[in-house]
Amino acid sequence: MKSLRSSGGALFLMLGLIAVSIPAFAQTSASVPTLTSLSNFEQSLASSSALPPITSLPTSVSAAISAGALDLRVQTNYNPQASLLTLTFFTVQTGSPSPTNLGTVNPASIFGSIGITVDRIYATSKAIMFVGTVSSGANTPVGSIQGAPAVFSFAYSTDNPPKITNAITLIAGTEVLFSPTATGTVSITQPSSGGGGTTSGITIVVNAGAGSISMGTNTFQVVANQVMLDASGSTSTNAGPLTYVWTTTSANAGIIQANSATPLIQLGIKNQTYQFTLTVTDSKGATATATVTLLYGTIK
Repeated sequence: MKSLRSSGGALFLMLGLIAVSIPAFAQTSASVPTLTSLSNFEQSLASSSALPPITSLPTSVSAAISAGALDLRVQTNYNPQASLLTLTFFTVQTGSPSPTNLGTVNPASIFGSIGITVDRIYATSKAIMFVGTVSSGANTPVGSIQGAPAVFSFAYSTDNPPKITNAITLIAGTEVLFSPTATGTVSITQPSSGGGGTTSGITIVVNAGAGSISMGTNTFQVVANQVMLDASGSTSTNAGPLTYVWTTTSANAGIIQANSATPLIQLGIKNQTYQFTLTVTDSKGATATATVTLLYGTIK
């Protein structure tokens, strides 16, 4: 059984019928903080002076941003299993809630993405830094950056959940994105006062709904365009309520009641693969995550 460092107590997720494990983030010392999850990390770029020209924006969209009708945003999601940061650029109506469920964004309003393969994550009591290489960046909103070294960092407060400030993305040593604030789900586990912390095993179970076929760990083939995911059996050794946050970076997918233990998943185009991530947090701030992959239709 692999382990996940928590802030006290063990958090157990129950998502259905097949038991699997979740790997922990690598940590060189028990006396430093650990990033346990990052999803829907969203920055507004409409007023960012550090942003270079977005070459893929139509003239009408640029005019709407300048007029204040549209807000240009970038959302960052981290997949620890793949060690991949994905930055997605899109526009929404000014004043729209943040973070955005990308599954509800019109595909025509998404103007590209950058994938960064992460080599290392550095954590201090005030900041987190990802270091890696651009693995998908041949045609991005900021030009061709395939293979360039990349750094993504942000500062955080001691609030629970933490407040995020000074989010910076560097490509080949040059600042390409900056925002003084950001929203999203960021979970950071601080070491115990004695510096040792505790380690607890996490058990995950997944059920993609009636009529599904298991294709392996957390992967299911489904024939219906609506699927119910169930995490209502989740428990923690810490007393108190649990909170649930379901997210997706898959286009043409929607999540109804994304803060519920039992969300309804709406799938769009058939014969595509969709991925959903759940973050569960207990009353003491201990967190665990699970990723579910749904193959809708006749994908082989």
